[in-house]
Amino acid sequence: MEPRSDLLSHREENEAYAMAEPGVQYAVYFTGHGDGLVQIDLSAASGNLIERAIDFHLCTLTGMTAWLRAPCGISGRFNWKAAYEPDLCLYENTPYKPLARPAPSELDKEIPQRMIVEARKRGMEAHIQIAPFFPPGLRAEDRPVYIDGAAGYQRFSNNACLNNPDAEAYALALVEDTVRHYPDVDGLFMDWVEFGAYRLEDHFTCFCPHCQSEAKKQGFDWSIVRRDAMVLWNWLHSLTPRELERSHRILHTPSEMLELFIHHPGLLQFLQFKAGTVSGFYRQARERLDAIEMKKIGLSARGWPPPWNRSSGMDYHSLIAIRAWPC
Repeated sequence: MEPRSDLLSHREENEAYAMAEPGVQYAVYFTGHGDGLVQIDLSAASGNLIERAIDFHLCTLTGMTAWLRAPCGISGRFNWKAAYEPDLCLYENTPYKPLARPAPSELDKEIPQRMIVEARKRGMEAHIQIAPFFPPGLRAEDRPVYIDGAAGYQRFSNNACLNNPDAEAYALALVEDTVRHYPDVDGLFMDWVEFGAYRLEDHFTCFCPHCQSEAKKQGFDWSIVRRDAMVLWNWLHSLTPRELERSHRILHTPSEMLELFIHHPGLLQFLQFKAGTVSGFYRQARERLDAIEMKKIGLSARGWPPPWNRSSGMDYHSLIAIRAWPC
């Protein structure tokens, strides 16, 4: 087989990938993002095909922790949220709603709960992984905004801005919804609760009005942040051999790095703002769990390793202080 994601349709970015030997065999991998309504072109197949689903609900055992992930059907017609009926009342404050569609008859909805029980029998903890900032049907205007305002950059994922109030309300509702359905779980393992760091332009998000408002609440001068970030953006897009030598010198000379932040204080403020945003969400999630008597349920974070975590806003020291553990 060879990569053939071109056979997929109704696919959101980074939602699913395919390999195929057209007419003979096909494999589709679902990442857990998107609405799960992907379709695949099987027109090259002349006979009947046998469908087999590989569920990842016991995919990883790490130390003494069992990670419960999303069981996804190979057809892409349902996702893990079909394992329980979402409480739509929790999502009243956001236009984003979980996809509530009937679970297929062959889906054993009790598997997650049985896994939690089995993990306990083996002396293990059970954590459920969620990606709270991937609301279904994400609107284009709710995605992170690049500093130059351009919309044509290739996005690695279809996540929402962390400071968008509609997306944030959905994310917090999903946190509560998940633990209410699985109150015996030991923790929530949260993915993608950070700013991007995959491509160069990802490091220059987000500059939407909601981020501007949040930065001011945190006490940062947004005009200075934008000014200095734009200086760095323009410099990186016009590098000469001489400038490349200078950048190498800055990276390897502490005094040069210090001079950079002295002359461009907005860069440091930008990093601090992103860290405050990420830690702020984890703090709200912690408070939400505590308010519904779920203090025993832990929070853990999946994020970029150093030094990229500084740009993504994943300040692990701050997370530990609010009882959210890096993984």
